[in-house]
Amino acid sequence: ALAGEGTIHMPRLFSFLSSDNQGVEAYFHGQFLVVESGGGKGKKASLHFTYAFKPRRWYFVGLEHTNKHGLLGKGDSELRLYVDGSLHESRAFDFPRISKPLAFCCIGTNPPPTIAGLQRRRRQCPLFAEMGPIYIFREPIGPDRMSRLALRGGDILPTFGNGAGFPWKATNDHIKNMAEESFALNHEIGGSLHLLYHPSLLSGRFCPDASPSGSAGTHRRPAEVLGLVHVSPHVRPAESLWALAYGGPMALLPLTVSGVQMDTLEPALGELSLSLATASLSAPIFRIISLAIQHPGNNEELCRTCAPELLSRVLHYLLQASSKLGSGEKEGVTNEELVAAIVSLCQSQRNNHELKVQLFRTLLLDLKMWSSCNYGLQKKLLSSLADMVFTESICMRDANALQMLLDGCRRCYWAIREPDSIDNLPLTGTKRSLGEVNALIDELLVVIELLLGAVSSTAASDDVCSLIGFIVDCPQPNQVARLLHLIYRLIVQPNISRANMFAQSFISSGGVEALLVLLQREAKAGNNHILDNSANLSECDVVSNEGSDAKAMTGEGYYQDDESQLAEQHESIVHEDTEQEAAKTNGASFKMLGAKIGRKISNSENQLIKNLGGINFSITADNVRNNVYNVDKSDGIVVGIIRILGALVASGHLKFASSSSNPNLPDGLLTTVHDEGNTMSEDRVSLLLFALQKAFQAAPRRLMTANVYMALISAAINVSSADENLNLYDCGHRFEHIQLLLVLLRTLPYAPRSFQARAIQDILFLACSHPENRTTMTTIAEWPEWILEVLIYNHEKGSKKYVDGVSIGEIEDLVHNFLIIMLEHSMRQKDGWRDVEATIHCAEWLSLIGGSSTGDQRFR
Repeated sequence: ALAGEGTIHMPRLFSFLSSDNQGVEAYFHGQFLVVESGGGKGKKASLHFTYAFKPRRWYFVGLEHTNKHGLLGKGDSELRLYVDGSLHESRAFDFPRISKPLAFCCIGTNPPPTIAGLQRRRRQCPLFAEMGPIYIFREPIGPDRMSRLALRGGDILPTFGNGAGFPWKATNDHIKNMAEESFALNHEIGGSLHLLYHPSLLSGRFCPDASPSGSAGTHRRPAEVLGLVHVSPHVRPAESLWALAYGGPMALLPLTVSGVQMDTLEPALGELSLSLATASLSAPIFRIISLAIQHPGNNEELCRTCAPELLSRVLHYLLQASSKLGSGEKEGVTNEELVAAIVSLCQSQRNNHELKVQLFRTLLLDLKMWSSCNYGLQKKLLSSLADMVFTESICMRDANALQMLLDGCRRCYWAIREPDSIDNLPLTGTKRSLGEVNALIDELLVVIELLLGAVSSTAASDDVCSLIGFIVDCPQPNQVARLLHLIYRLIVQPNISRANMFAQSFISSGGVEALLVLLQREAKAGNNHILDNSANLSECDVVSNEGSDAKAMTGEGYYQDDESQLAEQHESIVHEDTEQEAAKTNGASFKMLGAKIGRKISNSENQLIKNLGGINFSITADNVRNNVYNVDKSDGIVVGIIRILGALVASGHLKFASSSSNPNLPDGLLTTVHDEGNTMSEDRVSLLLFALQKAFQAAPRRLMTANVYMALISAAINVSSADENLNLYDCGHRFEHIQLLLVLLRTLPYAPRSFQARAIQDILFLACSHPENRTTMTTIAEWPEWILEVLIYNHEKGSKKYVDGVSIGEIEDLVHNFLIIMLEHSMRQKDGWRDVEATIHCAEWLSLIGGSSTGDQRFR
């Protein structure tokens, strides 16, 4: 550039020159800013910055020169480039000494012909740009003040002296804060400011100096406009909508409505073409409002016109109109854009927190008006809420998002109709798919889990109380089962301190009593499926299972179809009576592979561990549509209770007492451990295991399933039933929570034969794999009554040779193998013959009188 080669024009940013053509200039060379300085004796310096400026956009450009004096008199000199308030570059730059004072300042255009400047005349070029306020300082002001100056923008005209700013004239808190911040900044930069020229002060061709010295009249240094320059004020449309009409930007809402009812003036659907046209305008108009709401004047208009309620009415109309008009490809895209526009509108309000909370409550958290939309649109809304949890946690907390989402879940995503349930069948004309409903519940619980993850320790107890109140009061089994699994995940999360916090909150808020209520409800329901009277299933939810039944009966292939059969059985349960359901629930689910004890568990059986009552958390779009992997079995609530109980016991929050005086209750009383270290037995808590046992006895066909078994046996050996790598046949598993194992053993006679066969087989393998397990099995009070009860009870049930795909001969073989192995172990111990005698006498007593499972004399 100094050589002067080439003919490229370089727009000038500014020039500060002395009378002998010495000074400093800044100009653009292409997209980059160049600073040149020329001093006496022909000394020159040039600096090229690397920040690429783009044409046709506004920039706040700041150049700051600092000179730090060293110990030996030589200092470090550097030049800093600020763009939009951010420091982008800092480069070493030595200014040549200028012999004479600067006498001329030219900004945004060329110097007059009498002062050529440092550039060659043929390459001189004006900036050809719109100019805002110009600040010239005597000394560096630093990055913080530079950033605040850029953030304030160019519209603010600084004022100095007493009474400047007038913050007390503000009409709201936002304008008051802006005035106070602007006054503080003016006070800080006033002593360093040398010259200030603001376009709003232009009078003809002259612009007065607005710096403290200029406004006080100490020095008069007015600026003059060179050449033919048109001066015009610019007002952004978004900032002037408040003056358009009453309501400001709300005046655009009629463009989204195709017609109104003449008597009530409520929005109504008009012609199809007109309705489609107005619906396509809705998303852009909401985005315009989201931009305009950032201006204080527009914000005041929205508050004055009760904007949240009005926007909610219009949005409700738009969503209903979209459902009636159908959801083609084009409309689907428009609807997703509408969701994005609503999210942008709620997030763009940064100045009025109360208004922002109202927008969240009326537009995003009210699921009732969104329930008429299709599955994809509701999923888009819930995923958007999940994305905003951490960035808008305070706003969502103040909007009571947790309770609003729970209430909306119960009213909109129901499986059993309630008086206040929302049914969109008359509006949409299509029945809801249960698989899609459950998938939406999963998405909603993700939002709730994130809300609980962001909650403080002080508010955690209130949120847990809300969850407990929901599971006790809600009659929807699909929602309660999923919420129990959510509570389980909160208790077993990796963050130990938060896991303990949620566990303590659950116990102190009556969580154990809530589990008792749920178990009583399950026991009263009996073997009848809770969803038998539901009219929620659509035709696509009824799937034929004839082919899978045949496939399940073939050898090792039965485990591969176990999960899908349980899902299909749930879907067909609405059309079958209790006996047919009982025959299909466990039919061929646990087809025995012979009397071989050491069988390996299959991969698909391991996948059962990942399910909570049929809830699969790796749901793809296809299997959601097919409703195979996201349907509820009838055991989800009991599985959730067992997992929560096992987690609380494993973490030490609940403990079992050593014995119980009441023979009708389980041997171990369940107690709670308080912070003081004292162990206090509570009657209701001690009944939890007993209630679980009675629930199994009341509904063995419905509750004693593969998922319940895996949850119960996992809790007994103190491993996580959600671990997909869990294999019961790995060595090393020990019976740690005997009371949970006793619940399984006491209820085993009532279970289906397939359940009995699997339990006996697994318990025998665990007993053989660890010597302590064998000792535990022979020392419990129920030995050998429980296994003899299984044998005798099967003979009393009837003469059917095959029940649930398992013959009575297979049960006999398993029981005999179990007794032989355990008694051989006893015979190796001292006085082992006593166990053999006790087994014989127990069998005689059970066959004549009856054990704890019958309570009266047996039929001979």
